[in-house]
Amino acid sequence: VASAKRSIVVLDDERAELSLSVNPKSIAEGGPVSTATVSRNTSTNVSLTVQLTSSDTSEATVPGQVTIPVGQSSVTFPVSSVVDGLVDGPQQATLGAQAIGFASSQIDITVTDSDVPSLSVTVAQTSLSENGGVTTATIRRNTSLGSSLTVSLSSSDSSELLVPASIVIPAGSSEASVILSAVDDEIVDGVQSVSMTAMATGFQNGSRSVLVV
Repeated sequence: VASAKRSIVVLDDERAELSLSVNPKSIAEGGPVSTATVSRNTSTNVSLTVQLTSSDTSEATVPGQVTIPVGQSSVTFPVSSVVDGLVDGPQQATLGAQAIGFASSQIDITVTDSDVPSLSVTVAQTSLSENGGVTTATIRRNTSLGSSLTVSLSSSDSSELLVPASIVIPAGSSEASVILSAVDDEIVDGVQSVSMTAMATGFQNGSRSVLVV
């Protein structure tokens, strides 16, 4: 009896795709980096350049691209947190990996907040004349803008520098400004360094020095 032979074609229904993993999936602002891994499910006969993205570079950053070398199916890369100076609680960023001819991949990472409520002070001029010298001081907060904030102000030497007793940073704003005035004390006392301090309940104080000449 003659034997019969048939050829069977097996069609591959798998598609070329990338996959992402990250460990740990939660990092602190300014803390150690996390390590992410991008993998491919195709032949490793050639290298593969992968473009990387972060949905929020103010929270987490990644290299612009990495290359999976010949003979390897994956490569690792660092994920770094960003100290944004804002008290904004835990924030999520989505990491992405793309390559030509491959289905892309995404994964989420959480950046925990390391900032504390703080005030900061800047002045337009750091040196004032006793003879009518004035400057503008700006007080800023690093917290939510949902409500107003009353800030108490003080001068370390009111015989040299006058400041208002308080100021209100309005809702929807991160800052407010006041006028500082030098005082002519009619004393020959040379250059005096005076500090202006901003204080509010639950906030770290902010301070700035001004020279009165």
